[in-house]
Amino acid sequence: MRTFSLLAQKGGAGMTTLAVHLAVLAESLGERVAIIDTDPQRSAADWWRARKLPRPAMAECEPKNLPKAIESAKKRGMTLCIVDTPPHAGQFAYLVAEAVNFNLIPCRPAPFDLRAIGKTVDIIAQLNAPAGIVINAAPANRGDTEMPVTIEARKVLARYNLPVSPVAIIDRPVYQHPMEDGRTYIEHFPTGKPATDIAALWAWVQQQMGVAPKARPNADSPVRPKVARVPANGDAPAANAAKPQGPVRQPQSAAAKAAGPVRPRPADQSGSPPPIAARGGR
Repeated sequence: MRTFSLLAQKGGAGMTTLAVHLAVLAESLGERVAIIDTDPQRSAADWWRARKLPRPAMAECEPKNLPKAIESAKKRGMTLCIVDTPPHAGQFAYLVAEAVNFNLIPCRPAPFDLRAIGKTVDIIAQLNAPAGIVINAAPANRGDTEMPVTIEARKVLARYNLPVSPVAIIDRPVYQHPMEDGRTYIEHFPTGKPATDIAALWAWVQQQMGVAPKARPNADSPVRPKVARVPANGDAPAANAAKPQGPVRQPQSAAAKAAGPVRPRPADQSGSPPPIAARGGR
C-alpha cells in the first residue's frame, strides 16, 4: 500500500479539497482508497457522510493514532491511503511527513502563502522526507499560457529545491460544491477541464512515488467509486487505513527558508485504531 499526505502549515491552502478529489480520481482508476482525516474540523469526513457513497473509504483519526490508522487500512486491503492534515499541525506535521511515502504541499500563488510554505519545507528538509509542491487556486490560464502571478510563483517555489507540479490547479468554484447526490463535479464530468487537471496532478504524484500512472477512464465512463464499507473500533467512523511502511526517502538538499475555531474533538483515550468506514463490501 502507498501513502501520501496533504501537508501545509498555513490554513486555506486547499488540502481537503485536493485530498477528496485525488481520492475520487484514484478510486476511479482502480485503486482502493482510504482517506484518513486527521483535521479536528473533520471537513473530509463530513463530506464523506453527506456523500452516502461507498468509495473512497474514510477514517477519522486523532493525530496520535495515525500509524494505527494506516496499519488498519493496509490490513483491510487498501492500495492507497491519503492523509488529510490540519494547518498549523506543529509537531504532528513531523509524524505525518515521516509516516507516508510522499508529502504533497499545496500553495496558493500569493505572497503570504509563498512565504509561509517555508515552514512546511523546513520540516521536510529536517526529515529528508520525500515531498513535492503543487500550486493551488491559481488564476485561470490565458489559453495554454499561465498567468504572470502563477509564473512568478513558480520562480519563488523553485528556491525550495523541491519538485513542483507542472500542473497548477485553477481556482474553480466547481471544486467546492458537490452535486446533489454527493458526487464531485469530476465524477459527473470526467472529461471536463477540472477533471483533466486533477488527473494530470495525480499522474505527477504517482511519478513522484515511483509508480507508473494509469490511464484515465474514457469519455463514456463516468468517474464512479465502487462499493465498500468496513466497520472498525476506535475514534469515530473511519475508512480502511494502514501502516507506515517507513518513509521512502530520497535525498534532498536543504530547503530555502522563506521570509519571514477549530472544533477539536476529545482525544481518544483508548489507544485503539480509528474505525474504517466503507459502505458495503467489495
